[in-house]
Amino acid sequence: MNKPATFFGLIIGIALAFATLPTTSHAQKMVMELDGDSIEGQPYIIAELGAVVVFKNKRLEIMHVMDKHARPKEYLSVDVQAGDRFVMFNGTRLKTLEDLKGAFENAKVGQKLKFGIKRDKGMHMISFAKADPESLPQMSGMTMTIDDDGPDSEDGADGDVNFNFQGEVAMLMGSGIIANETDAGILIGALMPGAQKRFGKVDISKGDRIIKLQGKKITALSQLSELYDKIEVGGSVEFVLANEEGEYTVTFKKRDTQDGPIIKTITN
Repeated sequence: MNKPATFFGLIIGIALAFATLPTTSHAQKMVMELDGDSIEGQPYIIAELGAVVVFKNKRLEIMHVMDKHARPKEYLSVDVQAGDRFVMFNGTRLKTLEDLKGAFENAKVGQKLKFGIKRDKGMHMISFAKADPESLPQMSGMTMTIDDDGPDSEDGADGDVNFNFQGEVAMLMGSGIIANETDAGILIGALMPGAQKRFGKVDISKGDRIIKLQGKKITALSQLSELYDKIEVGGSVEFVLANEEGEYTVTFKKRDTQDGPIIKTITN
C-alpha cells in the first residue's frame, strides 16, 4: 500500500474535474473538456497499465498511459500507447466504458485478459493478468490548473489544486468538494479553486472530517455519494464537519451552472 505512483495523481486530477460540473437531472451525462477534447462520463483506469481510458467520439480511447518502466514489472511488455482504442475483449466487441469496466470487475485476480487494440489503421492483441488491487500503487500528489469561465464562476476561481490522496475518493458535483475515505474517516480531500466562497464565512479546510449530510450520519464514502446525488440542483446542502476545534455546520446551494471547468494542464 505504500508504493509510489505519481501517475495516479493524474487520475485523480481528471476525476476531480467532475466535482464542479453541472447536474440538471440524475440522468444527465457528465461531459468534461480536457485540452480541447470533450470527454463523456467518468474516465476508467486500468491500473495494471497505468492507462486512463475515456469515451470520446463514441470510442474507447486511451487518453494517457504512464511510461512502461513505471509500471509493475509484470506489465512492462504490454504494448499500449496514448491514442490506442479498445475494441474487443475475449472475442466480444467493446462499445462502452461499462463494457470495459465489466470485463475487469467480472474477472478474477490472476485471470488472463485479452484485448483487441486499434492503433492508427492497424490492430493488435494484448494479454495480461488481472492484478490484485492491493498490490498496485496508490494515488499520489499532483497539480492541476483549472480555468472556470462559466456564468457561475467567481473571482479567483481559476488556479492550481495541489493534493495527495491515499484511499478511495468521491466527487461531489456542484459543490467543489472531493471527499476522501481513509482510516481516519471520510475527509475533505480537496477543494476546487473558488469553492470556499460559496460556503460563506464558514472555513472548510482540507482534512476536515465529514460527520453528517442532510442530518444523516456518514459512515461510508458510497453512502455519502448516494445521499449527495439525491439533492436537486439548486437545493440546500447541509454538512456537519469536524476539525481539531470541534464540529461545525455549513449550508450552501448545490451549484446549477451550465458550464463546467476546463482542465488546462495536469502535472505530476
